Amino acid sequence: MTKKSTDASSILGAARRAADVPRPKVAEEPAQAIPEKRVNVALRAQTHKRLKLLSVQRDMTVQDLAEELLQEVLNGQGV
Repeated sequence: MTKKSTDASSILGAARRAADVPRPKVAEEPAQAIPEKRVNVALRAQTHKRLKLLSVQRDMTVQDLAEELLQEVLNGQGV
């Protein structure tokens, strides 16, 4: 079995064909994006499992659910 050699013209041809493939439009960011901060939190495995399950049930990301739950707690505390 002979290994097929690849020359530069076939690679460039594939790149040109790939450039012609329509790409999905990327949604533009809002004019004034809300600033975010990253927070790392260690959770018990069971807590993480419950958080993940609830996020799936609500069809939300864990990040969005955590944000919502934290907002509810902070608002309830008057903070």
